Amino acid sequence: MGNKEASNFMLSVYDGYTRIYEGYFDISEQSQISIITNANLSYGFHNLTLSINQDKSIDEDSYDNNNYSKSLYVHDNIPPEIISINTIVSNEITISVNATDNIGIEKVKLRVNSTDIMMTYSGGYYIAQIPLQGNNATYQITAEDTEGLISSKYFDIPEAVLENDIYIKTIELEPVSENFVNL
Repeated sequence: MGNKEASNFMLSVYDGYTRIYEGYFDISEQSQISIITNANLSYGFHNLTLSINQDKSIDEDSYDNNNYSKSLYVHDNIPPEIISINTIVSNEITISVNATDNIGIEKVKLRVNSTDIMMTYSGGYYIAQIPLQGNNATYQITAEDTEGLISSKYFDIPEAVLENDIYIKTIELEPVSENFVNL
């Protein structure tokens, strides 16, 4: 709090060296102001600095106390996206998944009925090979990013396919909204 009234002083907020907010304010003696703004910060660490009267347009006894810095971490809020699921059925079932995320995929797993199988990353796809399953098997793919956000998709393999020699199926999935998580 200041000991004098200040009119039309500049307040800036920086993320590192990038100014993300600037405004002009009036403040009376021995009072304070609150600033609420929406800043679109990416995930990760940020060093924010609040700077008052940078242009020194207000006469002060000392300009040494006009900056305040705070480090903070912004968590990711965008879940992974499962783009496609490919299945090849012959004497076993090969499942390959194309999944992506803005910060990185931690793991992709296949659940067959109640059994979880970690998929291996190879050539741009997450791959699992499993024995042929019965006609009533349920299949689910779950992708988890490095922040712990998940997306899941169920898919099926038609009963007729399990009786034939070779079957290839690609499932193209529509993207989900950025803030939607399928569980």
